[in-house]
Amino acid sequence: MFAEAEKTALMVDIDLPNSVWQLVIKQDTKPLTLISNIVILACMAMVLLIYFFRQMLYKLTWTGPAALAGSFILLCAVIIGLSYYSINNEQRQQLLEKAEIIRVDIRKRLKGSLNYIGLLTMARTSDNLTREEFQQRASHYVSTHPELINITWIDAQFIIGNVAPLAGNEQIIGLKIDLKEPRRASRLAKELRLPIYTQPFVAIQGPASFEVWVPVYRGNEFMGLFAGVYSVPNLLKTVVNHEFLHQFGVSMITNDGQVVDRSLLKDNEDIRFSQTVALSPPGYNIALRLERYQSQLWRWDMIVLSLLAFSLAIGVFWIMFILLRARTELQQRYQQLSEAQGALFREKELSQVTLLSIGEGVITMDINGKINNLNPVAETITQWSSQEAEGQLLYQVMPLLDMTNQHSMEESLLNCIDEAMSGDSSSTMGLLKSAQKYSLRCTVTSIKNKLGQAIGCVLILHDITEMHLITQKLEHRAKHDSLTGLVNRMEFEERLEHAVSVASTDDCQHSLLYIDLDQFKIVNDTCGHLAGDELLVQLTSLLQAHIRASDTLARLGGDEFGVLLMNCALPQAENTAEILRQQVDEFRFIWHDKSFSLGLSIGLVVIDKNTENHSQSLSTADVACYMAKDGGRNRVHVYTEDDEETSRRHGEMHWVARITAALENDSFVLYRQTILPLGEIQAGTHYELLLRLQADDGTLVGPGAFLPAAERYNMMIQIDRWVFNSALKFFQQFPDELNELLLCSINISAQSLSDEAFLVFLKSSLEAYPQWCDKLCFEITETSAIRNIQQAKRFISTLKALGCRFALDDFGSGMSSFGYLKNLPVDYLKIDGSFVKDCARDPVDLAMVKSVNDVGHVMDMQTIAEWVEDEQTLAVLKTLGVNYVQGYAVGKPQPLRE
Repeated sequence: MFAEAEKTALMVDIDLPNSVWQLVIKQDTKPLTLISNIVILACMAMVLLIYFFRQMLYKLTWTGPAALAGSFILLCAVIIGLSYYSINNEQRQQLLEKAEIIRVDIRKRLKGSLNYIGLLTMARTSDNLTREEFQQRASHYVSTHPELINITWIDAQFIIGNVAPLAGNEQIIGLKIDLKEPRRASRLAKELRLPIYTQPFVAIQGPASFEVWVPVYRGNEFMGLFAGVYSVPNLLKTVVNHEFLHQFGVSMITNDGQVVDRSLLKDNEDIRFSQTVALSPPGYNIALRLERYQSQLWRWDMIVLSLLAFSLAIGVFWIMFILLRARTELQQRYQQLSEAQGALFREKELSQVTLLSIGEGVITMDINGKINNLNPVAETITQWSSQEAEGQLLYQVMPLLDMTNQHSMEESLLNCIDEAMSGDSSSTMGLLKSAQKYSLRCTVTSIKNKLGQAIGCVLILHDITEMHLITQKLEHRAKHDSLTGLVNRMEFEERLEHAVSVASTDDCQHSLLYIDLDQFKIVNDTCGHLAGDELLVQLTSLLQAHIRASDTLARLGGDEFGVLLMNCALPQAENTAEILRQQVDEFRFIWHDKSFSLGLSIGLVVIDKNTENHSQSLSTADVACYMAKDGGRNRVHVYTEDDEETSRRHGEMHWVARITAALENDSFVLYRQTILPLGEIQAGTHYELLLRLQADDGTLVGPGAFLPAAERYNMMIQIDRWVFNSALKFFQQFPDELNELLLCSINISAQSLSDEAFLVFLKSSLEAYPQWCDKLCFEITETSAIRNIQQAKRFISTLKALGCRFALDDFGSGMSSFGYLKNLPVDYLKIDGSFVKDCARDPVDLAMVKSVNDVGHVMDMQTIAEWVEDEQTLAVLKTLGVNYVQGYAVGKPQPLRE
């Protein structure tokens, strides 16, 4: 019967060049009024049967209603099947007409487009089709045929050469045909010399599409292809009538069920019938699926009668179901009651086991605060059994103390219990301590009845004794030195800050000792770090034995200690410092077979109401300690406000911070001062680089202010590196300056001259830029060269081998200079400016300048006179035959790049 229904589906062939597509349209049959009448009569008959056999139905189980329902469904299915069969022939003629229309339209439009592309092919082979004509003709044709997206010309290399219309398709011109399906169809069309249709795919221009590829040959010469790109949605919309879509849906799918296009489907419609058939050329696995929508085909009178009949049938079934449920309801309730009693027993057992097994102490109390029960952990903490504690008040069983001040927590605990019982949430106490030395954290939670009224509470005792001990150990480690056990620098500074605050508010005096251990490095280097550690431990015991209990001894660094003497005036502090120094001076450290004597350099600072802050006090004490070291070590130096040397040293330490910041923030500035030849004028510039520091307010600070501090605290190597790197960056940034440069002089400090790593740094940098070597001259002072003559010779010879030149600066300031001069292969002698500036007025200075100039010329060195500040001095130097001059008379320092 249902096989006959398949005849309502109609399959129509659509013949295309080299392809055969199949279009299938299928429509469901329209139910007749006969269906409604038969169904209504069947429902009424079933109601009458149920009425006459009601006594029998009362005794039936669930199988009776199920059998009746199945019979009713089977009867309806037979009636519907017969109705479908009866109207099959009436619908076939309508399907034939619709299928013929769709077939003719598809064939007409595809053949028409193919014929038009054939005309373009003929025009192309005869060279009568220009790009402009192609655009005009093809664009017009595409605009009048909505199923076409565009017409494309592809050259013989399968590269898109032109496309019409151009608007919206510019991005595909110049692309190679790389998509799988177009690439396959284009190669096949070229080989067969026939038009080839592709299977639908997603094109660059938009939604699902298919293409026809038409090869263009001039004789045997393959010129390219024309491709017509069709929009699947637009083609289907064009050939399918709009009214047809009210009852049918058309979609294109692949063989594996994936939808290619569903633009003619209504998503919000229920599908009554669906059929899928092959559509594309054989083997391409493309099919067309047509779906018949569910539609309202019933008449209103039939709907009312059907609903009435079904309502009566449902009512009868519902009454029967109620009677059947009433019979089993008592059994179900009895079963539920039995299960509830079992669950209640299991929960009680589970609660008891949990209470006994939990790792926290649990105490339950009634509304009056009397104990009802203790779990085993609570019994261990309180040392009371549950039976002994029952009926007792909590504070009688477990007195608690506050860990911070050891005060009783009875009242606070009672308040916490009242808060938990009166509120909706639990309440937690802080860190407590029991009489049995347990560290506890307590949480109180109320117990409420169904009405939300408090009927008692539960006290949870969290034993945090071990965690508290670990926390105390960690806090101790954070504030104390691990080797000596003394407080560390952080804790010492906190106590010092407190002492400064107390001194300012209470108008009292404290004292601060900054101690540096002399000769400690000798012990470390001679015997190793184990010996050094043992020495620090022994000295800690020695120092602690001679200070008060109220004083603080701290280890501030490797061999540095601090002592804070509370409420200790200067005379008493001096006496304490001297005692400490004497004790260490008399102490002998023995390590194996070696004995060492030690000393202490102590800086002492008074802390009173005039002290600004603890950092300033510690810094001042540090400076005073350095003064003790500079004064010969193993002594006490007391800082006073009129101590000029200490103030100067403190100022140098201030410069250290500023120099460090300048290096980090690139706040140094390079200047240059011209070096002028007195003889033959040379082409190019010759100058010396000078250093300035730019302050926060924008003012420039001369090198005389910060270089002494940099030399004392070993920062000259960093400064020399900065100067050299900045000079190289300048010449890289401004190559015209390098081209005009004759010679650039850069100063090298004594620290850099003695540093092997600095020499390696210069050598590697200059080897990377060899074109700069013959334009650089490094200036070293005679004192730094004489201090380490061998290292200076090695430094000079290494860089001179690369082409660099050297000048000996401030020559003549040391009277031993002449003895060492012949061992230093320098190119220039810079005559010390202290002799040059007054040589026109002082005969002694004139004689010194003349002797240095003569010695330099004898040794084949050129001479440069510094500090030339007036024309009279310049004239004298010309008379003496000095080669170059430098000073305000010939040029003041200027920024490196003006």
